[in-house]
Amino acid sequence: MEVISKKHNISELSLEALCVILWFQGSLMSTVWIFFNKVFRVPYDFSQSFLMPLLIVALIMASLPVIKKRINTLQLFIYFAFIIIFVLSFLAHPNNPAFEEMGLGYCFLILPYVFLGSFYDISKLKKILYLLSILVVLKDTLFMFVFRSDTTTELIEGGEYMSAAYNLLPSVLFLIWNAFSKPRLYNILLSFYSVFLLLAYGNRGSVLCVVFFVISYVVYQNFKKIKKWQLISVLIGVGLVIRYLDEILIFFQLLLGSLGFSTRIFDLMGEDGFGEDDSTQGRLYYYNKALSALGSDNFMGLGMAGDRIPLNGGYSHNIIIESIVSYGFFFGPFFLFMLFLLLFFSIRRVKNADETVFLLILICIGFVPLFISGSYVTDHLFYLLLGYCSFILKKRNTASYVQSSFS
Repeated sequence: MEVISKKHNISELSLEALCVILWFQGSLMSTVWIFFNKVFRVPYDFSQSFLMPLLIVALIMASLPVIKKRINTLQLFIYFAFIIIFVLSFLAHPNNPAFEEMGLGYCFLILPYVFLGSFYDISKLKKILYLLSILVVLKDTLFMFVFRSDTTTELIEGGEYMSAAYNLLPSVLFLIWNAFSKPRLYNILLSFYSVFLLLAYGNRGSVLCVVFFVISYVVYQNFKKIKKWQLISVLIGVGLVIRYLDEILIFFQLLLGSLGFSTRIFDLMGEDGFGEDDSTQGRLYYYNKALSALGSDNFMGLGMAGDRIPLNGGYSHNIIIESIVSYGFFFGPFFLFMLFLLLFFSIRRVKNADETVFLLILICIGFVPLFISGSYVTDHLFYLLLGYCSFILKKRNTASYVQSSFS
């Protein structure tokens, strides 16, 4: 019995390590490989293409006893449904440039995140994810202010540093969650600083995800649970922000500009507005060009990643447009309806407060961004969200409501 218990503990620890590594693979893990490159002279590409997959496979093998218990029929249904859609789309449109880029990587590297979603036991992972979120913010601070290279300066001054912003986003949401759960001064300041760091990257989409999360969290907590002095403080704060909005925008614009960072967000808010810049106009061009491919002959759509055909390998940056072009005017909206239905019932079914907030975070990093950037076909966080939803829906013994906290 003692041997079995030890094996179970190793499996649990391996699974938790796997979840942490996958969660931070775009932020902390890339820094680890850079460290390996600088100190041990291990080529960065070798670390990313060989060491990372080897580490993941090793952790999966060590976690198998636990993994077998977590995988459920709903996840299998989602996985094979997407596999069937992928195969049928390839057979119908073999010349789609997306399939050359995706290849079998979609089936074995992106789509399996449906299973990984059920491995996130937030009650066990919450503290480590929070502490590592602080480390990510520290790392990005060093990256932006201390070890900043000429290449970094060109990337940020040239416009959006999108991947870095979205890699930072999960950590920012965790720090905001902690500030809401424990409204102490240092927690609030840390969350505000993380948002400021996100603004410095000049990416609008990630900032909108933060706004969506804050609104969702406040709605979820229910106004009746907020004390009067807290509500009055929030209303006074909102009033002051509205009153001095121009001054606040100018302050951050000058501050970021003096540090050499992107002031793009504040430039747009203060002058042209979000709908008049080149990137927004470019997205509108993509929308129109992608939808124009749906004539009478293509009413049923162009198959998975079908927007890549009229856009010559590009994508539409919008899951609604992408779904309609891929699956037509009937099955496209039906596909979106099923996604919303899955999210709706997952939110209704979850009983634990921490799981609910973690679900909101996954929605904000794996679904909301798809309306303004990215593609559900290549975004592993989208499938991680689907996996977590299936975990919530198939949970047999739902825990009673527990107040969210980091204690």
